Parts: sequence; C-alpha cells; structure tokens
Amino acid sequence: MGSWDEKGPILRPLSTAGKNIFLAFRPFEVIRPSWKESERRWDYSIFKKRPSTGMLPLEVIFRFGVPKGSSFTKRASDKKYLQSLTGSRDLIVGEDGLWDYPLIEFSTKWEPEDRYVTYSEAQEISGLNDGEFKTLCELNRLVAHKLKNLFKEIDLTLWDGKCEWAFSEEEGPFPGQRTFILADSIGPDELRLNFKDLPFSKEALRELYRGSQWSIRMDKAKKEARDCGVKDWKSLYHEKKYKNPVGPRPLSSTQKETFSMIYQSLSNTLCEKLLKVRPFPKAWSLEEVGKALEFELGEGS
Repeated sequence: MGSWDEKGPILRPLSTAGKNIFLAFRPFEVIRPSWKESERRWDYSIFKKRPSTGMLPLEVIFRFGVPKGSSFTKRASDKKYLQSLTGSRDLIVGEDGLWDYPLIEFSTKWEPEDRYVTYSEAQEISGLNDGEFKTLCELNRLVAHKLKNLFKEIDLTLWDGKCEWAFSEEEGPFPGQRTFILADSIGPDELRLNFKDLPFSKEALRELYRGSQWSIRMDKAKKEARDCGVKDWKSLYHEKKYKNPVGPRPLSSTQKETFSMIYQSLSNTLCEKLLKVRPFPKAWSLEEVGKALEFELGEGS
C-alpha cells in the first residue's frame, strides 16, 4: 500500500513474482448530505458552497448496452426519464449488441440506497456549474471508451460500469470552474464484464442470489423505505414485521474458489498485458474460470 503527504504520494512496492508494482493512495475528504427528518429528504445544500476538495456526492454510470439482469430496463420504461438521458438519440433497450456511444446515468453516493437522478438533479445536488457538469460527463465517456477498448483486447466485453470522482486541486481551464480526479477503484465490483457471455464481475454473485428469499425481502424493504420516506431501508428489514430475517445462503468452498478466481484471473490477464507480470501464479486461466462459472450458474446443466 502507499500513502500521501504534503509533497505527494509515498510509493511502496509490492513484490510480485520477483518484480515490483508500485501503488499509491491519496485520501479524499467525504462531504455527506444531511437528513432532514421533518421533510423526509436529504439536504445537499453544503455543496452549494462549492468546495474545492473532497468527493462528489455522485456515482456516474456509463452504459454500452443493456444485458440480462441490468437494472436499467426498469427505469427505461419511464419514457420521460429515458428521453432526459438520450435526447433525440434513438435507443433500443434490450438489444444484444453494444452501442458505440455510452449512455451516462447518475445516482446518489452517500444515501443508504443509491437513488438514480436526472441530469438536472445530479447537477443541482452536486453544486456544479454548466461547464463543470459538461466536463464531468465527457470525462466519464472518455474513461468508458478507454476501458472498453482495453478489455476488448483480452476478449472481454464491457457492458457498463461506474466511476466516482473528487474535486481536483488543479485550476480548471476557465475561471471559476473546478476540475476532477478519478477516485475509488475500477474493477469487477464496479464494471459489468462478460467473457463468452459469462459474467466476470460481481454480477455472477447477483445471479446466484437473485430470486432468493433474502433478495426478495431486501427489495421489499427498499421499496417500502422509498414509498414511506424512511431514511434507511435496513431499519425496516430488521423490524418486528420481518421476524427472523433471512441472510444470504453461505457459499460453498468450491463457489468461493470459483468467484475469487474471477478477480485473480482478470488481474493476471491485465497485468501480463500491461506490466509483463503475473501477480497470482496459481490462478486459473479465463477459460478455466468460465467453465467453472458455467457449472455454478447452471449454464451447463
């Protein structure tokens, strides 16, 4: 791991197969909205003070298509919301192929449940001016295209992903305009990747638990919290009316190994391509992980 001081990052090597990979981490301030109990809403007025450091209160989602299991299909039924994202762009929801130009969505970051918001609301709650908001959108499209092309080179399909941003200390190109720096990690937990139509991200775990009693109860509690204006859906999940709330079914040792190999095999493949190193010598190949996933998810039965 690395750290940061006033002069910049302190780099520390991680020994990997006889070679060193340097990692550096810079902490960013988290500025959170406050909960207005009397109004049953989150108050983002602190961002109207236009902080020059700290995290933005947004998750920025880019989409190159709508694969199986995508939550976007629910929101796309709202024609007004869909038009606010696409404008006059003709978008076919649920098509098998990928779009050349990514669709950008926004959701809240610091609320108990991520809440999707329109462009105007995203700009409003984050306190961005027009130039800053346009820059943020274009930066996300650039990151999306870079990632799509990178994964294509190793036979992986990138369907969608999310980015989190912080305000940069550097001055913007125009007076009064702040700039941004990419924050948080970008990996299988933030991206929806497929290898030969098999999920190579945490979507694999979602598929395993989708439709379970635990998942159904959580969805019910989240919906009730939204409908009633409750601050945290988890409080509803554990109330008396949800007696003996069920948890997720534990993974078997074989499943744990298979799902952990998604991360290790992806790390190996990318590091071999970019750094000529293999961080996990005992990890399976992408093909071997694919066969194991096919079995665990019932594709091969």
